Amino acid sequence: MLPEHESRALREIEERLQAEDPRFAAVVARGGQVHALRWRMILVLAEITAVAMIVTGVFSGDGWVFFWGAVGGAVLARLHTTQFRTPRRIPRPGRAGQAR
Repeated sequence: MLPEHESRALREIEERLQAEDPRFAAVVARGGQVHALRWRMILVLAEITAVAMIVTGVFSGDGWVFFWGAVGGAVLARLHTTQFRTPRRIPRPGRAGQAR
């Protein structure tokens, strides 16, 4: 946690940024949401690849393609259940001790 004078300075900077350029401040505030969306898109594409490997392995008779597709699918399923079970919040400096 930041010392009080640094927290105060950070709040002042945030307020000035909000007053001077509200669009940029909104983009900066959404940074964590954009990162989470990008991460989910990557996981979905990886899952599609794993399913395609499983299907290709079954129809071509290639056991290794099927095996690695199944391993990838299992790892991705585990990532989904652990990563997105609870929403993650990005801590904002200087906000921890304030009452809501």
